[in-house]
Amino acid sequence: MDEKFSIPESDQGLAIVRTLQECTRTVRLSGWREEELEKKIASLRERVATILDRQEGKQEIVEAVQGAVKLQAIACFRSNPAAFGDSVFAENHKDTFPYLRALTEEVQSCGKETGWRTRGQRRAAAKIAAYHGAAFAGGFFSGNAIVETLSGAGLTMSPEEIQEVFSKGVRLRFAVHNIRKPLEAVSRCARHVKNTLTDAKIKKKLAEEGITMSDQEFQEVFSKGVRLHFAVGNIRKPLEGIVRWVNGSITTPWGPFADYRKSVRDNATP
Repeated sequence: MDEKFSIPESDQGLAIVRTLQECTRTVRLSGWREEELEKKIASLRERVATILDRQEGKQEIVEAVQGAVKLQAIACFRSNPAAFGDSVFAENHKDTFPYLRALTEEVQSCGKETGWRTRGQRRAAAKIAAYHGAAFAGGFFSGNAIVETLSGAGLTMSPEEIQEVFSKGVRLRFAVHNIRKPLEAVSRCARHVKNTLTDAKIKKKLAEEGITMSDQEFQEVFSKGVRLHFAVGNIRKPLEGIVRWVNGSITTPWGPFADYRKSVRDNATP
């Protein structure tokens, strides 16, 4: 990435970005979009490209900032459609350029945490910048915010456990797919790892499905990796996810349950 804009904390553009981040976290963005909003987004996208092309000249930066602007514009419109015409998204608004400068710095700073090489990484940086900003990204991906969150929730995990459970890929998943409250997702996942997906609770679910296993087979089938998969991927009800895997409703990176169990048995030490 190119060097970031140098923007003082007091800059009006940064203040606008902060206000819009809070708005974006509280307003529902998904679902059907009004025709009027679609037209405004298309027009805004063109104006953002025109302004940033003059300043940055890097298409990947332009596209990422366009993505962040789009999210914040939708939030602004849905929070108060009548006031949208007087907002920073209006044509020729005096604060549009300061806002874009500040948001560009936020996007690039987030990109240093998410990675910037792939389009998916740049989209993640744009989304995090639109909702939370660079300070959040720094604390989240460094692990400091995760440690504080777990401590506040009364959950004890060693640094090694935190690194194992909350790898960069897992952090990126929570930051993008649980974008409103990623730290809440971290807390729920940790509770599942520590309290929900215990041997006793998993064995109880298996018994309800008529499945019994030796202790050795159980530990090999329901390894740390498998449990983490359900703690992350089925964060609302991981035990139900396991049941669905067992009865053949879903598969996992290890394949269908029956096939994986058979491979474990075939490779078991006599």
